[in-house]
Amino acid sequence: MVGLGETNAEIIEVMRDLRRHGVTMLTLGQYLQPSRHHLPVQRYVSPDEFR
Repeated sequence: MVGLGETNAEIIEVMRDLRRHGVTMLTLGQYLQPSRHHLPVQRYVSPDEFR
């Protein structure tokens, strides 16, 4: 899950570490605040940014 304040560099570093350890498939989900009583979204990443 992403969206809790991590940087793009941190995400890429984790993805590289996973690949080095043999992971060949990764599913990412984005945190979306379910209500105002939950942690706020730090930054919404639009689907275009994943292209």
